[in-house]
Amino acid sequence: MGDEFYQQMDGSPGGSGLAVFSTGMKVSVPLTFVPKDLGFWTAYAGVKYYHLDNQGLLDGNKVLTPNEHREDLVQFHGGISIFF
Repeated sequence: MGDEFYQQMDGSPGGSGLAVFSTGMKVSVPLTFVPKDLGFWTAYAGVKYYHLDNQGLLDGNKVLTPNEHREDLVQFHGGISIFF
């Protein structure tokens, strides 16, 4: 991608090269106490790590976190999946 794909807030180019690195882990546990005629239920929890290495992304991240300029973000998530 070109250096103008992620622009800074003032419209200048954000930079080129690797913009985002992400990795994560997720753990799933089947909920075997739920009867199979109601589907297959699974509870899950996970964590994701993002490293932002692009000035345009970092500039845009100020909208979400106006008091800090964070390159490293961590996201926790969880929920229930149902398959029929």
